Amino acid sequence: MIDKNSIKLIMSLRKQTGLSISLCKEIISNCNENDKRTKDIAEIKIDKSSKVVVNNNNFISWISTRFGIYVFKLSSESGIYNNRNIWKLRNKMNEIIQNHQLNYERILNIKVSDDLVILSCISFKYSSNVLGLYFHEKLNEFICRKFAITIISSYSYNKRKIIPLARMLSMQCLSYYVINRNVVDIKGIMNMISIYNNKKTVGNIINEFLNLNKCFINIQRVFIIA
Repeated sequence: MIDKNSIKLIMSLRKQTGLSISLCKEIISNCNENDKRTKDIAEIKIDKSSKVVVNNNNFISWISTRFGIYVFKLSSESGIYNNRNIWKLRNKMNEIIQNHQLNYERILNIKVSDDLVILSCISFKYSSNVLGLYFHEKLNEFICRKFAITIISSYSYNKRKIIPLARMLSMQCLSYYVINRNVVDIKGIMNMISIYNNKKTVGNIINEFLNLNKCFINIQRVFIIA
């Protein structure tokens, strides 16, 4: 697990450059946390990133209804930038959700075009639970590269007020996974330094929220697709 100082450096470089968390971690690690060398390499990476197409072929798409949200994992050899393919994709996803039950996952492998495939679909039902969604590297209104969702149950409290807390947890978990390429349990997440406030752990922030609002929550699950 990376230490507190490294997390601060990674988040600071990301804020200054807009580069991905994994790339910021790689740069800082290669530079042995040398500030000037880190910035020089980051500038080179920014220059290259404007000219080089990313090789990652996996994407995430979603459709939200009044009953729940459907999240699709996609694969595309040439990237999802063709307007015609996006139109076909949206129509195909609408067809799929007509026969897809909520709180369920299916392997699909449905071909949308010659180089675009819908690999799978997982759905989450809106109910007494709060869903905190976080979409990273969005390409348009319903396609991104990385996704996380935190499911929280709460009782006798305004659920709308818990959504920002659930989103914060989703971002924290996704950031940790992208940096470390490792899955951690919820108890482990509670002991991590928050990416929003490097003087507090995630557990500290949640406890402050509970004490301020005089409520009780139960963090059930965090799903990550990246």
